[in-house]
This record gives sequence, structure tokens and C-alpha cells, in this order.
Amino acid sequence: TIDTNEEPKPRKVTIMTTGSRGDIQPFVAIGVALKKAGYDVRVMTAPSETHAMLLKDFGLEHVPLGIDVDRLMREDKEIGSAMETGDTLKFFKCIGKLVENHTADTVRPFYNEFLANEGEHRPDLLLVSYLNRYFGFYARHVLKIP
Repeated sequence: TIDTNEEPKPRKVTIMTTGSRGDIQPFVAIGVALKKAGYDVRVMTAPSETHAMLLKDFGLEHVPLGIDVDRLMREDKEIGSAMETGDTLKFFKCIGKLVENHTADTVRPFYNEFLANEGEHRPDLLLVSYLNRYFGFYARHVLKIP
């Protein structure tokens, strides 16, 4: 017999993660496992070549989000200095400035993914990394996406 009270399983999953390759790699593994289990998986992460190639190599769809972290690490001397010296406070101050200056680069893709095009890409489930938790809260409480 079929239980008609059973909730349908989510089929479309979006993973939203930010950071360097080491930050997103665990989410790539989760995405691969979900894809093998039959889910449609999209990964929203930095528009860097490193991220794009990693996702392509594992057969995951890349949705560019935010800023190119690889380029930033190469070109921003202040962040480079903070990374080289291990100055965590300086590093997070730099990240704070970036968030201020590049919020639109992150918000636009989020809007396009979840609200535009009559919800064409709206996922049934959103997995977010710690650095993207605000979007997770918004998705859960405003958009009602678990």
C-alpha cells in the first residue's frame, strides 16, 4: 500500500558555499553523494576557475556566487599579507571590507537562483556553509526552503 501522508522527498538541492578550495571541497563530496542518490544538485560558490574546474571534474553544476576568491588572494596585498603572517584579525577585517563592497555580487545570484524566473531553480533543500548562514536563515524563514 502507498502511504499518501508521506511527505515527498526533496529532489532539487542547492549547496551554497564560500571560501577557498579547502572550504568547498567537503561540500563537493556531499554534492557527489547526493547526485549518486538521484538528486539534482547545483553548487553556488565563487566564480573562480579553480572552483569551476573542481565542480566540473565531479560532474556538479556550478552557479557563480560572490567574488573570485582565488584572484582576490593573488591580487589583494593586504589579504595576502594577513594569510602569510597568520594574522587572523587582519584577515577578518579584510573579509569585512569585502562583504561591504561586494554584497551585490552575492545577493544577485541568490535572488536569481531562488526568486527569479518563477522559481525555476528554487531548490527543495538548501545546504549552506557557515559563511553563508545568513542566506540559509533567509531561505528557511522567509522562503520556507529547509
